[in-house]
Amino acid sequence: MVEISPEDIREDVYMDVYTDTTRPPSNIADRQAKLEFAQSMPSIINAFISAQQAGVDISSILPLDKTIRELAEDFGLEVEQE
Repeated sequence: MVEISPEDIREDVYMDVYTDTTRPPSNIADRQAKLEFAQSMPSIINAFISAQQAGVDISSILPLDKTIRELAEDFGLEVEQE
């Protein structure tokens, strides 16, 4: 928290802000990432099922487990098992 007095406002004020990217995300950010990941899963699964029903084998090109793992990593989630 930074306090700025009326005297400070009358002058030029410069402030450098740095973000510590090594800190783990807050609980709220982690929960939001998990929610967004879970909401994206039905679209991924439906795309794979639709391709399979159409007779297209995309699993050799784009394996489902690899796709889900990469999506989880895009949301900043760690995958715990193979």
